[in-house]
Amino acid sequence: MRVAVLMGGPSPEYKVSLDSGVQVCKNIDLKKYSVKPVIISKDGRWQIPKGYYSRQIKDGSAEELIKKLDPETPALPLGSALSRLIEEEVDVVFIIIHGPYGEDGTLQGCLEIAKINYTGSGVLGSALAIDKPKALEIFSFHKIPVPKFIHLSNKEFSRTKETLDSKIKTSLGFPVVVKPTSQGSTVGISIVEKETELNEAIKLAFSYGDEIIFEEFIKGVELTCGVLESVKEGIIPLPVTEIIPKVSTFFTYEAKYKKGGSEEITPARIDQKSTKMVQEFAVKAHQILRCEGFSRTDFILKNGIPYALETNTLPGMTETSLLPQGAKAAGISFSQLLDRIITHAIERKEKKRDGI
Repeated sequence: MRVAVLMGGPSPEYKVSLDSGVQVCKNIDLKKYSVKPVIISKDGRWQIPKGYYSRQIKDGSAEELIKKLDPETPALPLGSALSRLIEEEVDVVFIIIHGPYGEDGTLQGCLEIAKINYTGSGVLGSALAIDKPKALEIFSFHKIPVPKFIHLSNKEFSRTKETLDSKIKTSLGFPVVVKPTSQGSTVGISIVEKETELNEAIKLAFSYGDEIIFEEFIKGVELTCGVLESVKEGIIPLPVTEIIPKVSTFFTYEAKYKKGGSEEITPARIDQKSTKMVQEFAVKAHQILRCEGFSRTDFILKNGIPYALETNTLPGMTETSLLPQGAKAAGISFSQLLDRIITHAIERKEKKRDGI
């Protein structure tokens, strides 16, 4: 079976995506699959090499893996790229592009139109999960606890900025979390301790989009829980992971990706009742956001209550990333995890074809 691994993309998480993509290519079961690395540049052009790897891939960057496979790989616009994937007879596209474009349903829609099978959530699930205020509204409606929050567009901010400080102080209090509505990896997020620091945080958040969200800061235990989905077995929660940032007060981009930036403990050092609640909420979040295949939901546990922060439909996929860590604790190797994700995509296609 032929698998193309899509990595890169125009979001700020370009480098992280390349790192994840390389690890997927290196750890995929090459006795079962042939793999093709594909890089989407920051300006949206696709590098799709001819041919596939069918033997163990040694160390190398994403660019090096493509060059070794096809030194003359051109950079193609979207339409030509989709045609090339069809010509190369790709059976499954493994999407590992974080943030906007890869995680917001845009790429999934393109692949749907081209009738190319892909891993993970579809257009709707991707779009709902990446929209933080919409996801929080859905969580709250379905009785999953969430922090109090205020959602503002750029236009709304212009109209209300004179009274915003007072509204935040009254409704949310300080410290307050300020973030863009549709970014991943805590890109553009600030924890504001004082009113005098608010404008700088707002400016940063708006630099990543036209909408931002202010969230109540909840001091507690940072947790995350992944789930895996099978057409035959349903949705299964993985062990809960506890996150202890070492270089910041919360799980920032630096804490996530800098060596030694954080300590992750799986299973989390929380009681059985809290563990069960987190796992149940992670499964429920996956269901109500219409996620598919796999996802990972982040929580803050305070006074025995897990508050859901967001659901990631395309979490990091290096061997030390949080979803693979959870899978490993459940006895699922990295290679087996990748196989489960690909198998779900195949099962989903067969289910649609059979009209089930």
